Amino acid sequence: MFRNYLSAAARNLRRNWVHAAINLLGLTAGLAAALLIALFVRGEYSYDRFIPGYRDVYLVTESKDLIDRRLRTEQWDFSSPDLATNLSAHFTQIQTAARIIPADSPPHIRRGPVEADETEFLWVDPSFFDVVPLPSLAGDLRTALTTPDTVVLTRSASRKYFGRDTSLGEVMEVNPAMAPEAAAVSTAFSTPHPMRVAAVIEDLPSNSYIKGEIFASSLAAYSPFALYNLTSDQGPFRANAYTFIRLRPHASEKQMQQELSAFAARNSTVYPPGFIIGLHLTPIGALHLSPFGESPLSPRGDRTLLTALIAIAMLVVASASFNFVALMTARATQRAVETGIRKAVGALRSQLIVQFLGEAIIFVSLAMVLAVVLAKGSLPYVNSALNQKIAFNLFGDPVLFGALVVITLALGLLAGAYPAFVLSAFRPAAVLKGTLVQGPTAGSVRRALVALQFAFMIGLAIAAVTIWRQTLFSLKNQLRVDGSGILLIEDACTPSGRAFRDRLATIPGVSAQVCTNEAALFNGGMIVSAQVQGGAESPLLSGVVDYGALEFYGLRPVAGRFFDRNHGADGALVEGNSAGNPSIVLNEMAVRKLGFRSASEAIGKTVTWNRRRWSANPTPGTIGASEVIGVAPDLTLNTRRPAWAQVLYVDPVAFDTLSVRLIGSQVPEALSAIDAAWSATMQTSIHRRFLSKRLQELYADVILQGTAISLGAGLAGLIAALGLFGLSARSAEERTKEIGIRKALGGSRVDILRMLLWQFALPILWANVLAWPLAYFFVRRWLDGFTSHVDMNPLIFLAISSLALVIALATVSGHALLVARAKPVEALRYE
Repeated sequence: MFRNYLSAAARNLRRNWVHAAINLLGLTAGLAAALLIALFVRGEYSYDRFIPGYRDVYLVTESKDLIDRRLRTEQWDFSSPDLATNLSAHFTQIQTAARIIPADSPPHIRRGPVEADETEFLWVDPSFFDVVPLPSLAGDLRTALTTPDTVVLTRSASRKYFGRDTSLGEVMEVNPAMAPEAAAVSTAFSTPHPMRVAAVIEDLPSNSYIKGEIFASSLAAYSPFALYNLTSDQGPFRANAYTFIRLRPHASEKQMQQELSAFAARNSTVYPPGFIIGLHLTPIGALHLSPFGESPLSPRGDRTLLTALIAIAMLVVASASFNFVALMTARATQRAVETGIRKAVGALRSQLIVQFLGEAIIFVSLAMVLAVVLAKGSLPYVNSALNQKIAFNLFGDPVLFGALVVITLALGLLAGAYPAFVLSAFRPAAVLKGTLVQGPTAGSVRRALVALQFAFMIGLAIAAVTIWRQTLFSLKNQLRVDGSGILLIEDACTPSGRAFRDRLATIPGVSAQVCTNEAALFNGGMIVSAQVQGGAESPLLSGVVDYGALEFYGLRPVAGRFFDRNHGADGALVEGNSAGNPSIVLNEMAVRKLGFRSASEAIGKTVTWNRRRWSANPTPGTIGASEVIGVAPDLTLNTRRPAWAQVLYVDPVAFDTLSVRLIGSQVPEALSAIDAAWSATMQTSIHRRFLSKRLQELYADVILQGTAISLGAGLAGLIAALGLFGLSARSAEERTKEIGIRKALGGSRVDILRMLLWQFALPILWANVLAWPLAYFFVRRWLDGFTSHVDMNPLIFLAISSLALVIALATVSGHALLVARAKPVEALRYE
């Protein structure tokens, strides 16, 4: 009997192979896309949960806030390097603590002929692997880093430098390659040192907050921890240590957080007056999707993006399922005669139910197998695009395997329900006489499903176009300069970089260069208190720029002037004089914050403020008066938050980024010459990137959202078009005799074509009625997350709806034209 069922299913597929292929293609594409999205989303939600006892591991983060809440809270993932020791001494709930300091400049690694600047290099405490136990391939992780000059490698790093999985006891040469200022403290920070491999671990999964290939002991005399201990000015605001703790089993996180807050209130210096420092516990399993903090060890995930991806997966699967069910139901009515004959020769209704349900489940199973194969084959490209290591082991993942089985059975039962429970109930005599077996509402249901499918496509397309418009606005349109022609070079503005900057000025293709603190470009900086005479204190952000920096980035004074070398007060700090405060430029927000009625009113006025520099010894800063010489437009390269009140001044000590403008036609040659100039004048590797690249990193989640929704819209459109193609073919077959009669009674070819096209255009119009308000609501809310954003353009709605209509009419026009051209006599002899 089972063989008979299979034979019947195979004959049905062969007889209707075109519709079967359409059904199979749409369902396979939808399931494969949803499967890839599910793997990515599950990976995002399972960050660091592979760590044994991850529920007891926390990152201690710091925050700084105004007591009166007049400025945004600063949240940092990093903390003071001293914090781990202090916490261990004060809290018995802490089982062990460990710190990580990533290398600011990639250390230069050499082992025989293999050498590289290692970007995945972390300096960690010997207790790190007690806090984060990882599987060891060789060596004892508990003691591996207790000796200075030792490292722990991942399997990939061991293969890279030694050509094999385990390299226990081998020696590699490590040059910390720190900045020249560190080398001035000790040459050990910029010279090679032998380091022994004390252990080898498995590669860390991509879904880990901790990104590292080489873990070096913090006890080394040339580590950033040693530099911190040697220099008083490498204090908590400069040394970025990431403090992880493991609580004892059954310790209360809530109680620990309360005690930690009290500890911070007692021991954190209020700097400057009016600010409070807070300490916070973030579980490592929730860290990736926790609210954004400054300077994360690795980029955070985005819950909004994951929600959008889940919605896309559900819509795509729903659309493919609608297609499949509608086409299976439509084709099932052609098997009414087969059903009648089977019942007439003795087939039981239960046997017919099993046959129809079995055929549907077999068909869905085939689509699911193809979807798994397609997803498996696409995964390397997805991993490459997302820089992930998503694994897909179907039979080694019982949860995923079970979910796919349930989906297959549910979809198969749903698709086979109509023929199984409706067709099998008809009397054989009525069916064999040609009595109508299709319910009068079947066509309406199928048209409603078509409308839903195109509503999905239209809504996703509107969202995708709006996201791309906002992305282009954030990356280009809001800038006053071309970001693709501006190169950012780190650590080039130090005194030791003078020779490099001098050589840079002689390179063809370099038209200008200025120094800044990068935070100033993004409307950031240290928080200061400022006031005019007779006014209240106001919190401002202080940004540091060089002469000509504001002009370099396309700004023009709203009032007054910008910094000029010919005005001595502007450069009061240039020659190292730190006794007073220099002239300042305010942005428009600061002008309003300080109580001036206009930009011109602020020019020439005196503002008293506490200028602050990075220091390990917190002080209120240098309190003094400055003359306001100019007002600049509000500038922030981050459109997702409003511009903050900012005071700008010139202070070479705080410069950290050199901005270089390149001439387009000579960019490749200029880049090569810049690299050569760096190698000839500096002792470290150059770290450079274009401003456009920096902005792409800032908006990486937005770009990913746009890409995902665009692909979702395209896939939804493909699935909807395939479904419409199949339904148009079915409709043409159902109405063949009707069309023959219409033509026999005088209907023209144009009349028939118009009638058929209108039949399929109407669901598209209804799809717009459904898609437009929903798309407007959700896209409007998304845009509200940006301070500066594009408008909702009605022409986009009209253009996408017109495109959907064109796709629909182009899809069905072939069948409609064939039917309209058929001779009436052939149509009347049909069936």
